[in-house]
Amino acid sequence: MSEPKAELSKEEQEKIERFEQIRKKKNKECANVLSFLVNTVGLKQHKSIFMQRSSIEYFRGVNFHVSVLANQSQILGLIPSLVEDGQVKQLKSIEDSINLGNMMVQFGNLIQLRADPRLIQQG
Repeated sequence: MSEPKAELSKEEQEKIERFEQIRKKKNKECANVLSFLVNTVGLKQHKSIFMQRSSIEYFRGVNFHVSVLANQSQILGLIPSLVEDGQVKQLKSIEDSINLGNMMVQFGNLIQLRADPRLIQQG
């Protein structure tokens, strides 16, 4: 049996609201980075059908890392809160790019797939 949820104090509610505001801000910044990479840089994407019903577009991690490292100054300008918090200090190595990609997965901007056998290549 589950216990009834305890009422949150006003202080806890304020903490949750601040956390949500920060999360939304960082999520938007990561979305701006993804938009920049796809629309401006021209990150190479592939089309596929997932589970025979939904069409998806994906890109390879190698292409992502090359694009991030080649455009590091512009990307750092798009994510000021991540830089300010120290979550992203620089984008000079592959580890830095992996860190940014992992944050984009955590914030829900990207979904990680690994050679899923249910993908049908379209071209």
